Parts: sequence; C-alpha cells; structure tokens
Amino acid sequence: MRSSAIPASAHALPSQPRYRRRRGLPGITLVEVVVTISIFALFISMYAATFPPVISSTANASKYLQASTLARHKIEQIRQVGYTHLNRTDLTQLGVIDTTQVNTNGPFSFTVADNLVNSGTKVGYFGPATNATGTIAIGRALPGQGSSAPALAAANQVTVSITWSGGGTPKGSCVTQTVIVAP
Repeated sequence: MRSSAIPASAHALPSQPRYRRRRGLPGITLVEVVVTISIFALFISMYAATFPPVISSTANASKYLQASTLARHKIEQIRQVGYTHLNRTDLTQLGVIDTTQVNTNGPFSFTVADNLVNSGTKVGYFGPATNATGTIAIGRALPGQGSSAPALAAANQVTVSITWSGGGTPKGSCVTQTVIVAP
C-alpha cells in the first residue's frame, strides 16, 4: 500500500523568501515610490528656482519705495521753502541740502542732510553697502516739448533725483519733478 505521508522537505520553510506581488492585493512597489519621489523632487526644484529672482525683486522694490518716499518728502520741503528761497544759502540754512555744497547754482546734494547712507551711529535709508546719492536740480520751468508757449516768467522746475547701487540690489534711480511758482 502506498503511504500518503508527505515528505519532510515539503513542510520545511523555504531557505529564501519569495517576494511576489500578488495580483489584486493593495499596496505599492518600490519602483512606484521612487518614481513618485523623483517627480516630487522635480517640482520642488522648479519651485525653489524662483526664489532668488523674487528675493532680488523684493529688495529692489524696497529700495525704490524708500527712494520715492524720500523724493516726495524733499519735494514737500522745497514747496514749503518757497520760490524766493530756492538758492544754495537758504536751502543749506534750512537743512534741505548738504552743508558741504561747493556749487552755487546746483545741482545740490542732500546725501548727508537726509542720511541716505549709514554714517557713524546714524542709520541711513539705504544701508552701509549701498552707494546712494541724492541731488536737487533747480532750473527755469519750460513749457512741454512741441509747445510754442513762452517759458513761465516766475516759475522754477525742481528735479529731485536719488540713485543707488550695491548692497545686493541692482543699480536704480528715482526721479521726481515739480514746478514752484512765485507768489
């Protein structure tokens, strides 16, 4: 008679495990994980590449905002001074321009008068590594280009310019103009 005994080798555990994905069972493979991580890393690197230009643009916009605010402040100071005091002596005495002016007819500097850059213990608008300058040019107010109208008899055009470079931002400038009319 034939014995129905199962050989001992059939009950023994296999010496090496078999890793097979059975169809229909939930789960993910190592290949799927690697592909997913690779795609995620690609998107992260594309997103991270936009940071340096954004930071640079933000810094430059900040400098321009500071410059335009200071230029508007200068225009208001000059309007308060009035038409009759638009000269080096009066503007220096009123603290509108720097006291070290050599040029009597302009353009006049206000780099020190308004602390455009750090000096000693004073913190400037543009920081220590920025080469910022501010100038005021005063001239006769002329009609617009192409106009045949004569120049305004008692009016001066005032141009306030602020330029900066360095400090981690590209070179920039802000120019504001106004016309001051005699009373």
